[in-house]
Amino acid sequence: SDQWGSPTSGLDLADAIFHAARLLLGGEVQPGLYHLAGSGGINRRGLTQALLATSGRLRRPKAQVREVASKLDASRAPRPRDTRLECEKFAAAFDWRLPDWRDGVDAVVERILGGEKV
Repeated sequence: SDQWGSPTSGLDLADAIFHAARLLLGGEVQPGLYHLAGSGGINRRGLTQALLATSGRLRRPKAQVREVASKLDASRAPRPRDTRLECEKFAAAFDWRLPDWRDGVDAVVERILGGEKV
């Protein structure tokens, strides 16, 4: 519950990469290092709750998610507490901003579960 990030739909990311490639190949934008992630941020617990809520609406698996602090995580790999990326440089160069992470949750869960659109 204390690790934050910007979840990013692979579908949204693919659209942005194709858009960027067109502009880069056309010489409209200079190559460089750009960060790109879904807009907004959420902790891992909140993301899991959102994914399971969509799953439940599709009459598929659902569960309650309890809050767990990083120090109680038994994984051996240390994780940063905040992995949100600053994407303003990409947005300015390519005139493109990925949608809020919540916008992709339903589509991703539906594809994974093979369910109908909500």
